[in-house]
Amino acid sequence: MRLLTISLLVASVFASQAHATTASYYANNFNGRKTANGETFSNQKLTCASNKYSLGTYVEVTNPKNNKSVICKVNDRIGKSGRIDLSQKAFKELAPLSAGIVKVEVKPIQQENIELAYQE
Repeated sequence: MRLLTISLLVASVFASQAHATTASYYANNFNGRKTANGETFSNQKLTCASNKYSLGTYVEVTNPKNNKSVICKVNDRIGKSGRIDLSQKAFKELAPLSAGIVKVEVKPIQQENIELAYQE
């Protein structure tokens, strides 16, 4: 089992409020394709697509129904204006994939040091 530890050593919000939107997730056929910033897409990473935030921005996405949240890196663009498209791994942190689309709140975060450590 993989355990994800996210350590935000120095984090501050640079937008005073989260904005409400809907979140969907990438289909499996996008695995291996290039994202807008040139990275190779994987549904096993914590990434997302957004037209609202600059590439490389980290955002905290929260499902207000259950208060679950996840931090993702924006590395792609999405065709649907206003929506955020999450990797399947990120979406599963908020809701089951069977939900399809969920209402979320998105808040950009500025970080000095984000440590992503995976343990087997």
